[in-house]
Amino acid sequence: MIVALIITVGFGALIAYPPLSIVGAIGLVGGTILFAVTATWTVRKSWDPSNWPDVSVSEEVSMRRFRRLAIVEFILAPLLIGGGVWNVATGDLGGWVNVTLGIVILLVFANAWRAMEKTQREKAAGTDPKATP
Repeated sequence: MIVALIITVGFGALIAYPPLSIVGAIGLVGGTILFAVTATWTVRKSWDPSNWPDVSVSEEVSMRRFRRLAIVEFILAPLLIGGGVWNVATGDLGGWVNVTLGIVILLVFANAWRAMEKTQREKAAGTDPKATP
């Protein structure tokens, strides 16, 4: 991994010099791929399915993480919409992209939040949420 970092930084420095910038970009991509491969090999000694590391996460931890993400999105989406409205009001029509993206984020996370709450209610009531259509 250290060699991959040295290659990546070395070729990345070449990007600043116009005659060598294309070589630098290609080397930067190659070094990044080499780093990813070596990082994967430090975790996995073999590609045998019985040797895979256990990366399962409990449902409670997953719900907590989703809840935090949803709260952050519910805070940032109105800011994105407000910034987009400000851009449109000042004459920049690119603000419509921000408004649309903010509305989509709100709708997606509201729907996911509703599904999460429904799953938790069904689990608390003792019914199997996966059995209902």
